[in-house]
Amino acid sequence: MARIIRRVCFALLFTCFGAALGLGLEYFLNRPEMLKTRQALVIEGPLGDDRSYVLPPGTVLYFDHAFAEGHMLYHAYFYYHGEPENDRVLLEPKHKGSLTVPTWLYGPESL
Repeated sequence: MARIIRRVCFALLFTCFGAALGLGLEYFLNRPEMLKTRQALVIEGPLGDDRSYVLPPGTVLYFDHAFAEGHMLYHAYFYYHGEPENDRVLLEPKHKGSLTVPTWLYGPESL
């Protein structure tokens, strides 16, 4: 009887170890890749805006995914006290549950 209890305990121990290892690997593999910019980057203005804007050096960008065409999508997060002047964007059925309006980011040679 003691032998069966010992085997059950080892099985539970290895199951817990495997679950912890699996959760740890899933966290490690799914974490976003972060990049810290070394130079100022040019942000293209939204459609209808002929101006360009500058993303300062040292900004951390989070990798989202790469496209077959060769460009990649990154996210940047900013703090802002209060709420900036804005126009609400309504999510419509044609957006299929996701509304992303990315803009282009260029190197400093575009300054």
